[in-house]
Amino acid sequence: MISVLIYAEHASHSLGTCLRSLEALRANSPAFEVIVVDSGNSPDREPFARTLIAGLQGDYRFLPVEGEKRRPALYNRAIRSARGELLVFSHDDAFFPRGWLQSITAPLGDKSLGFASGDDRVPSGERSILLGLDYVLHSPLATGGMRKDRGLRFGALTPRNWNMACRKGVVESAGLFDPAAGEAAELEIAARLRRLGFRMAHVPEPKIFHVRDTTLGDSTALNFRRGADRAMLARSAGLSGQAPFLGLAVATLAIPASLLAVPLAPLLAIPGLAYLALLGALGLHAAWIWHRPAVALWTPLLAVSQHFGHGAGFLAGLISPKGRRR
Repeated sequence: MISVLIYAEHASHSLGTCLRSLEALRANSPAFEVIVVDSGNSPDREPFARTLIAGLQGDYRFLPVEGEKRRPALYNRAIRSARGELLVFSHDDAFFPRGWLQSITAPLGDKSLGFASGDDRVPSGERSILLGLDYVLHSPLATGGMRKDRGLRFGALTPRNWNMACRKGVVESAGLFDPAAGEAAELEIAARLRRLGFRMAHVPEPKIFHVRDTTLGDSTALNFRRGADRAMLARSAGLSGQAPFLGLAVATLAIPASLLAVPLAPLLAIPGLAYLALLGALGLHAAWIWHRPAVALWTPLLAVSQHFGHGAGFLAGLISPKGRRR
């Protein structure tokens, strides 16, 4: 049996689309249960979710928040209550193509595997900001290529909790997720599993459809938190494997400094101008791929959000006197 854990933090209509999409998979999928893991950010979600679940035919449960609201801790509660031998993770702003469950869980027959991590895509008809974000998240020059195991990549493959799967016994053997790891929870448990001899696998198909309910400000704030949480892990486990985030931290300081120093030494503008040229190239390429001119504007802004959000967060985490305390 498979337990599908859906982390719910978005609007009600997103959860409705997500669960109905799962219900449509039942005729052609192995037996599975669905556990809706409430994030606790909306008092209206529980009554809506329970009414929605009552109208569905499959095996659904709603897991309300009971004090602890950190996502890794909520996942741990859901894992302990899960009846399946296999665990699949996603979010309520996703919906799923036919054959998804079979594909994401197929590699788990290999007992040396820690996590199988799948891809996600924004439907082509969505807003330009989401199309730009899709491009940025899949570009190695924007996010380091850490979502895949082929091509240019800066850093190890990291499972993504909106499309990943594992055997329940594997995460239990690692001691479940670390609640203090925050937005770096998947990175942290993947590192622990690698130390135990497990490996991570990228599963290219099928791609889930992921319609993020976000803004540029929300995305930047999330990137900052992720950078800070990665720095907290680096402080406790060492900087090994943190080169991409150290690089972003250095760039966060160096690129603005190079542009500000232009009046003193014009040649110092070269790194900053080269970065601006890279952003422009990414925007034009994204607009060409999506055939939508507005994407050329959103893509550079979202790339800056990724780079400087992670970089500033990583710097803040390194110098924070609080260490890993939350």
